[in-house]
Formats: sequence, structure tokens, C-alpha cells
Amino acid sequence: MWLDHLRPKPKTRITVDWGQQVIDILEQLYGRALAPGREALMLSDLGSLPSDIIPALDAYYSLGSDARAWLRVVAQRGEFREDVTVAGRSVLKDGDPITVSDITDPALNKLWTMKMDLQGYLQRIYGKVAPLYVDEEGRVGVRIFELEEPAVNKLIYGVLRPAFPGYTVVALARNVGVPANATGVELIGETDVSAYKSKTITVKADYALTLKVYCYDDPSDYDSADPYHQATLDAGRAYTVRIEDEFMYVRLLVDNPDASDHVVYYAYVKGRGL
Repeated sequence: MWLDHLRPKPKTRITVDWGQQVIDILEQLYGRALAPGREALMLSDLGSLPSDIIPALDAYYSLGSDARAWLRVVAQRGEFREDVTVAGRSVLKDGDPITVSDITDPALNKLWTMKMDLQGYLQRIYGKVAPLYVDEEGRVGVRIFELEEPAVNKLIYGVLRPAFPGYTVVALARNVGVPANATGVELIGETDVSAYKSKTITVKADYALTLKVYCYDDPSDYDSADPYHQATLDAGRAYTVRIEDEFMYVRLLVDNPDASDHVVYYAYVKGRGL
């Protein structure tokens, strides 16, 4: 060590020179001995240093510690030889390689948060929402496969609103899935449409089906053998049946129901009110 020559040994004579050297070293240690033109560093000076702080050894001393950190550091610029960490994360530098794995977890967390926020919002307004999906171009979306009744009514009215006044559109029924073993499901039961004149019944589904529309005037005399309108609908195609004025009741049956839970079909009446 560079101070070994000052260590007392057996029979060492304590001289004035030895004492002066010890004092000089202590002054240097506590910042009292300075180069020409420099002032002593006091603890109070740390709030505003009057001169540079230059350590005696390169890359040896630390400014602050894990347990005792500086509150705030303000500087014109900084130059670092190694990696810099801010808030527990490495700061990206020019020339650093970027890999997908570096951002996968944060990105997934943000996507999941977005999905949950969006899903909750859509559920409150429209109903059930299918899981998040990504198309072939990487775009993220959500499929709405069931609409709540107010949204259905708005959708039907907005799409089928007549161009002339005096006519209204009323949603009669909708379904969301049917039993897998069903063979002839009643889409809507007996429905009174006597309040409408010049009326039509329209049915639209998101899958192909065979539809029967019964029209009659006496609810006590209904029979499945009564005359009915029948049509085979392609997926997404609407089928409209005009109801003669003398008929006041209608029933709709589906001959080949789809058992999938996501299937939705609608029936609505359009007519001029009394």
C-alpha cells in the first residue's frame, strides 16, 4: 500500500516528518488540503458545487448508494461508458439490437388491457362479444355475435325504415341458438298483428333455413295444417311475406334449426298502424 511507509514498526522513531506526512494525508482525506486556486469542499457545498469533483481513481467511487440515493440530479449532458438503467429498465442506445422478445410481455399486457376495457364497454352497449381476433394483416378486432334488444331494434329500424311516413318496424322475436336435437322450432309463437294494416312479416337469419309463416284470424282455431307460406332462405337473405288484412295473428316456425350458440335470426313486422 502507498501508506505502508508510515506504519509504525517495532522501535520506529516518531519524527516531525512522520507526523507532518500523517497530517497531510488526513487533510487530503477530509478535503482540507487543496490544489492552488481550489476551495475546501464542505457538506453545505453539495447543494451547489463551486468546482469540479474529480475522483482520485478511475471508475472506483460511487455517487450515492442503493440505500442512500440522491433526490434529484440536474445536468447539461451525460456520458456513460456502460448501460444505464432508469426505473429498473435499460435505456435504449444507438446501435442497440432490438428483438421482439424485448417488447412481447409489455405489448401483450397492453393488448389484454385494451381487450378487457373494450369488451366491457361493448358488453354494456351491445351484448356478448367474441374473443379478440387478429386478421391476416395483423389488425386486431372484436366480433359482436349477439346484440341486446335495444340495439337490435335500432339496427332493424335503421336498416328497414320505410321511405314513406306512417309505417313502423317492430321487432317480434330473435333467438340465440336452439337445442341440438330440435326438429321444427317455433321462432315466434302466436303474435297479434291486428294493429297493423298493409303489413308484412320479414325474417332474416345468419344461416340457411326453411321457414314456415302461418297467418290466421282465430287463435282458438290454429292448426299446424293450416295454410302457410314456406320459403328456403340463404344465409343473410331476408324473406318477406305479405299478410292479408283479414289475418290478425301469425306464427313462424323453422324446419331445420341450427344448433350453434352463435346463430341469430330475427323476425319483424312492418305495417301502417291504425
